[in-house]
Amino acid sequence: MPAGIPVDRYSLDQQSGNLARAIEQFANQALQFKQYLDATPDATLLEPPFSYEQADVDNIKSAATDMATVASVYKGLVDHTPASDLGVFSRRLMGLYLGG
Repeated sequence: MPAGIPVDRYSLDQQSGNLARAIEQFANQALQFKQYLDATPDATLLEPPFSYEQADVDNIKSAATDMATVASVYKGLVDHTPASDLGVFSRRLMGLYLGG
């Protein structure tokens, strides 16, 4: 037996079920988050209690737009052509911005 996590029917069932749940939850939450941000003026986010800088607001709203696009493609609501990297702004929010 190789080192590491064993792969069997149970583990495949667990992983596929967990991934299916995760993407469904992501899609719903991403669309709700985008809806909230669309209804929230930048000025509100620049003032207390948020006190973001404009660059932060721009990053958050861009990431929300990209995540909502991924969710919309997943749910069959839109086509997405041409292909593009919809993770650029999300990676910035995670502190993983490497350019691009």
